[in-house]
Amino acid sequence: MFPGRRARRLDLNKTSDSRGEFLFYSYHTVSGGPVLIALVAGEAAQTFERTDPSLLLHRVISKLRGIYGPKGVDVPDPIQTICTRWGNDPLSFGSYSHVRVQSSGRDYDILAESVGNRLFFCW
Repeated sequence: MFPGRRARRLDLNKTSDSRGEFLFYSYHTVSGGPVLIALVAGEAAQTFERTDPSLLLHRVISKLRGIYGPKGVDVPDPIQTICTRWGNDPLSFGSYSHVRVQSSGRDYDILAESVGNRLFFCW
């Protein structure tokens, strides 16, 4: 985990169609500017794969404004957005990994080593 990175799971709706929607990460500290990532998992991710990116953006912005607007926080429109399609990516098919508790930078080095002159793991 990056220093200064905060994650907050938002389980505002407990229905099965919204479970997995959204996990927000703020990368402002490590990026030098305001960057927000919204991860989607499970059935919600499969639905998102088939949804127009402009509708997804509207959904994310609406969710954020619903959370922060009542607290007096302005959520501006983003300058740029990127909508990935990991579920359709033949090199990942929607997979995701994370660093386990008590891991170190050395673990990244070990995963990056080639095995039999081939790279099998990367980060």
